[in-house]
Amino acid sequence: MSVACGSAHILALTDYFKLFSWGVGSYGALGFGNTDDVSSPKELQIRYENSFEEIYVIACGKYHSMCLSKKNFIYSWGTG
Repeated sequence: MSVACGSAHILALTDYFKLFSWGVGSYGALGFGNTDDVSSPKELQIRYENSFEEIYVIACGKYHSMCLSKKNFIYSWGTG
């Protein structure tokens, strides 16, 4: 398991490649397509074409988040 923290949001990645996000949703930092706050871990699924990506590296900045998939795609959301 790994955890990454922004200024007011958190990403957590389980040993089974499940990604969770929660905290303050400012600038879309949580990755759910809105700016809503989420008070407890909520699963975030990264989709590419017709399947869900397996994520294995995560990182957070002040108001943005990033991850690296098993297929070596980098995904980023929030503000840069």
